[in-house]
Amino acid sequence: FKRDQIFQIINKEREVNHLSDYDLLLCCAVCLFENISQREDKNILIVCSNSVSGDIGVILAELLAKKTSKEVGLAHFYWDNCNLKGLIENTNIKVYSSLKEIKQQISANNLIVDCMFSIELKENVFYPFDLFIDWINDSANYVIAADLPSGIDCDDGSVLFKAVKANETIA
Repeated sequence: FKRDQIFQIINKEREVNHLSDYDLLLCCAVCLFENISQREDKNILIVCSNSVSGDIGVILAELLAKKTSKEVGLAHFYWDNCNLKGLIENTNIKVYSSLKEIKQQISANNLIVDCMFSIELKENVFYPFDLFIDWINDSANYVIAADLPSGIDCDDGSVLFKAVKANETIA
C-alpha cells in the first residue's frame, strides 16, 4: 500500500465505525501492547516524536505502566509540546527529554520501541531524530517498530537519510 491508500483506509475505518482520532490511536497502541506485554523484557524505552506515531507511543506507555510490572520510559525530545502529557501523570513512567538522557536510556534499556515517524515521514530524517536512529542502531537492544521503522518511505521503501534497523515491526 502507498501512504495515500493507507490514509484512505484509516479515514474509511473512522467513518464506518464512528471512531475518534483517539480511538484509532488506542487501537494501534493496543496491538503493540498485546505483543510487548507478553515479552520477558522488564525495561522498555519508547522513543517518540510529536507525531501521530509519538501519540501512539505515549498511549502504549500508559497501557504498559498501568497493566504490567514493566519499567517504562519515554524518550520524547518535545515533551513540553506533547498533546497527551496528561495520560501519564499518575503513572511511574519516566520521561527523558534531553539529548544526554535519551542517549543514556537508549543504551541502557532492554527493549526499544520506535514510535518516531512510521508512515507519516515524507522527507529526510532531521535533527535530533537522526541522532536517535544512530543511537538505536548502535545499541545491542532488541528494537520493535510501530507500523514501519522510522526513516523508511512507505511509498517506495527507500531510506530517508537514516532508518531504524528494527528486529520486528508491528502494524
